[in-house]
Amino acid sequence: MPSQAAVLPFPVSLGPYTLQVVLCTKAELVRKNVNSEVDFNAGVIRIASHVQGRDLAIAFVKRLLGVIHYSHGLDDASVEENYTHSFATGLMEFVRRDPQAWHWLNAMLSQHFSRGQRFDRICLHPPASSLPLPVRMTIWHRVVRLSVLPAKTADRAGVWGYYLYANHGVHLHEHLRGEHFAVIFWHELTHAFHHAVGIQDRETRRRFVNAQAGAGLEFVSKNPGAWKWFVSLVTHEKVLGAVQLEASA
Repeated sequence: MPSQAAVLPFPVSLGPYTLQVVLCTKAELVRKNVNSEVDFNAGVIRIASHVQGRDLAIAFVKRLLGVIHYSHGLDDASVEENYTHSFATGLMEFVRRDPQAWHWLNAMLSQHFSRGQRFDRICLHPPASSLPLPVRMTIWHRVVRLSVLPAKTADRAGVWGYYLYANHGVHLHEHLRGEHFAVIFWHELTHAFHHAVGIQDRETRRRFVNAQAGAGLEFVSKNPGAWKWFVSLVTHEKVLGAVQLEASA
């Protein structure tokens, strides 16, 4: 597994920004009451060098989400639907534009959130055989089930998917594929994240960032098989071109 020193620093490109991710001393941070910060003007994400291991991954994910939402123009007046789609599209952009950072993040997730899974290997090489579509996932204390939404029903309603709050079900259009499949899957899952932690329609950007980071990392920890499937789906073009929801899933 690559060490932190072998892969840091690296750049993260999102929206109009390219930000260098660096470890620095606490004294080098502009704000003295935090252990990490984003400086858009200087083009840098700074993380205090004493932050290591699991805490380093958490700090990086929170700053990454902050950049995603800021670059999408979201603020404290934006609503839950905006933050949900921002997370889904921003994550896909991160995977596409920042493969080194994506690989590093998955190495950190393997080491500190789900030992022995080696998510980082999937970033480098697609699995020899197709991974199963996750149909049952745990989000905090809830079980979320995925089911296929028939095209006729979905098209009549004009939706690609939805999250049903009453029974914690994620329903996805049967013809979804490729990048759009990944975006809609993560979009509906993010609704489940927000529901599980009690996010309301209007919250502060900081509250959305903290909720998404916490629930997303907990999802990886409790659902390593589902995360492997998702990493394979979003990382490899051949897999993206081949994956399609089947009505029998």
